[in-house]
Amino acid sequence: MIISYDEKPGIQAIGNAYPDLMPVEGHYSTIARDYEYKRYGTLSLLAGIDLISGIIYYKVFEQHRSCEFVEYLKGLESTYLEEKIIIIPLV
Repeated sequence: MIISYDEKPGIQAIGNAYPDLMPVEGHYSTIARDYEYKRYGTLSLLAGIDLISGIIYYKVFEQHRSCEFVEYLKGLESTYLEEKIIIIPLV
């Protein structure tokens, strides 16, 4: 097993301020969406892909601290109980 890991902190969690307007046959061919949005803070994505099987393992957290990274690693470890895991941190 070889896991390629990456993280993306500071993802904006946003939602629509108003409902989408659905297409109208003969008039509008696409969904109309307002430019205004609601902010719901930020999220942090931790993800890895098994380069052999192609399976993606990810977790989304509200904060980006070392304890979230440890939780991600523990979840990864529980997924691959029978296999040897070697972690090489890249700086």
